[in-house]
Amino acid sequence: MSKENILIVEDKLIVAENLKNKLEQIGYAVSGIVTSGEEAVKKAIKLQPDLILMDIRLEGKMDGIDAAKQIRKKCKIPIIYVTAYADDETLRRASITESYGYVLKPFEIRELRGNIEMAFYKYKTEKELENYKNNLERLVKERTSKLLSFNKKLKLEVKNRKRAENEMRIMRDSLQSIIDGASEVIISIDKDFRVQTWNKSVEFLTGFKSKDIIGKNILRLSVFENIKDFKETLKQVIQGTKPEINRLFLNTLNEDKRVIKVSCSIINGESDKFSGILFIGNDITIDSYRYKRLIPGVCYYIFGEDNKSAFDFFTSLGQDDHHGLLVSRNIAENFKRITKDYSFDIVILSENKTNDFGNISSLDELVDRIDKFCSKDKGDVVLLDGVHYLLTRFSFQDFMNSMYHICEKVSKYGSIFLLYADPIIFDDRELAILKKELKPLPDQHVDDIMINDELNGMLVYIYNLNQMNNIVNIKKLAKHFSIVGKTVTKKLQSLENEGLIHVRRQGRFKVVYISEKGKTLLNRKQNL
Repeated sequence: MSKENILIVEDKLIVAENLKNKLEQIGYAVSGIVTSGEEAVKKAIKLQPDLILMDIRLEGKMDGIDAAKQIRKKCKIPIIYVTAYADDETLRRASITESYGYVLKPFEIRELRGNIEMAFYKYKTEKELENYKNNLERLVKERTSKLLSFNKKLKLEVKNRKRAENEMRIMRDSLQSIIDGASEVIISIDKDFRVQTWNKSVEFLTGFKSKDIIGKNILRLSVFENIKDFKETLKQVIQGTKPEINRLFLNTLNEDKRVIKVSCSIINGESDKFSGILFIGNDITIDSYRYKRLIPGVCYYIFGEDNKSAFDFFTSLGQDDHHGLLVSRNIAENFKRITKDYSFDIVILSENKTNDFGNISSLDELVDRIDKFCSKDKGDVVLLDGVHYLLTRFSFQDFMNSMYHICEKVSKYGSIFLLYADPIIFDDRELAILKKELKPLPDQHVDDIMINDELNGMLVYIYNLNQMNNIVNIKKLAKHFSIVGKTVTKKLQSLENEGLIHVRRQGRFKVVYISEKGKTLLNRKQNL
């Protein structure tokens, strides 16, 4: 075991040597003897003894107390004063230096040894306490740092979660706006057949509000016609044995009935488990009763700005197990998918052959293709789209000659022929010739007034709002039909030209009212 080193500071060398001998006798090592305060400071810093025995009265300008002050500033070494002076002033000055003992000369070696041992014990205890304090401070600092880091991460996580929740809310609201703004009927149910989605279109169509429908079991709602059949349909959809396209029969709040053509798809949740069914569709009530009034062997024309209504009508016929032939310039991907479920043939108007479908490049080929198709079964339906393409390649006279031949074939086989075109591609003379040979679809022509489905739908909407004393303006119409204001104005002008509505200015807005002629037209269409 190593001996503790003690530095002796004493200006009387005989006393210092005597003290050294006594210290060595009781087991301590003396690292040095110095006689002045200045030298004591230097030796203490250099030797770093375990303890200093300091005489207060020393040679030179610096006494023992001043030397102890300097030593304490530079290194922590326990100091015991060994002196013959015990006056109050000396004791006061010595106490300020936080010494570890005060031994008065002359002293017994046992007394000195006791003070030394007490000093070592006190110094060791203080050092342990200081180490404990330092470790505690280090642990507190580390824990504080970890807590600050965790708090920072927690704040960031909370911030990210709030941002994610906000983004989710915006996305949910945006999705809900898209769903509510869609012209299609959108209904979804969960795995327990509870309604989760009931958009504005189905609200408007049936009169039943989403707040009265959401969360309720769809099989217990009076809105669905023939619940037993509907339940069987749901079962078949879940089992995957039902065609992708189905029809829903809905009861309205005012005890009317609507027919909806819907596509059904399974909603899968976690682990690809069944979690619900999604229905997206369109109201084909008009098409349903219109088809019943179609006459086999007759050719009809469908005029409009786009071919969507013509395609919808054509596909609705496929749900009644009628074979169909679509002759078109362009085929949309969703139409390709829909036609897979039905007996539809597709032919492209093009000089180039395609991988997926056949092609027709001349009017003779068109007549021949329709002849072969109609000769198979009575009641087959043909839709010709892309008249604009034919008129850019052939003269109107040649085109009409082919129409005469087609109408003869259709009449011979009892088929139904539908021609879709935008009327702006014809001049007045051509339009008159075409109308002489082909007929308008039933219900599009009443009392010499012909309006297409879009205008009819807008007229019905205006009538319904007028009946509820609600103001009808361009903004409301644009929002409901998801079209821009200019398009609304154009359609209103068409209705106004026929005398079916009145547009009046009230303040800053133009307000729309259905006329008596418009009411009469709607009543006669309903009777038809």
